[in-house]
Amino acid sequence: MISVDKGVHTADFPSHYHDFTELTIVTSGSATHVVEGLEYPIRKGSVMSVNPCFAHEYKDVDNLEHYNFMFDVGSFALLENGLKKLKGFRLFFETLPQMRYRRKFIGQMVLDDEQFEFTSAVCELIYKEFKSKSPEYKILVKTYFTTLLAYISNIYVSDEESVPEAIEKIIQSVEYIEENFNKKISIAELSEIACLSERHYSRLFKKVYGISPAQYIINCRVDHARLLIRSTDATLTEIAYLCGFSDNSAFSKTFLKKYGVSPSQYREEKD
Repeated sequence: MISVDKGVHTADFPSHYHDFTELTIVTSGSATHVVEGLEYPIRKGSVMSVNPCFAHEYKDVDNLEHYNFMFDVGSFALLENGLKKLKGFRLFFETLPQMRYRRKFIGQMVLDDEQFEFTSAVCELIYKEFKSKSPEYKILVKTYFTTLLAYISNIYVSDEESVPEAIEKIIQSVEYIEENFNKKISIAELSEIACLSERHYSRLFKKVYGISPAQYIINCRVDHARLLIRSTDATLTEIAYLCGFSDNSAFSKTFLKKYGVSPSQYREEKD
């Protein structure tokens, strides 16, 4: 689920990190946003996405007002599958934050007046529905938030002109993984899609995503398995097969390692 907040900072905010993605949209004021030691000036219209476990803080704060959205990018994108097909979504929420903050890839998104007017109106709709806790608030929040993410993604990909060609190729290979995660995928296949040598591909992939291609495939399988456990009545054996695991034992061990509970325990919690 999505958590929504609306607030103001009148003083510097110390370094901290989360285990979720944090999307922040600044509505007024200014500050310096420090992420992984790198500084970015922010003001009205600034949009920032901070990945899980990235240390960040605000300094030189001058009445900074903003909307905050806390959510799991992977899970949300699985539920709203169309988002994964948006180039801007991949760039802004998955790929470039790694490059921007850990590899000093410079890029920042600031909305113009027209974009800001629409974005802030949608943010306020989401915030009011989230606070209302009406019987239908969850579906309305999800619907409005999907609209917000799609809108931001579309703006970002239109504005971004400096994405290296090699990164574009890596993203294409990730799209292939997402569409074929339940099949056997080799590094040779992926490196061919990216038009890179296997060695260069593996090194660049890890530089961008922080994990190896093999681990990304495993994560993709187990994330889809979690979604199927949550949303279907398929047996765990069926889910393991549908998600590309060789057997139940491998599925259970992988699921337990990532989520801290076994697939059967997760299904019990869901029920």
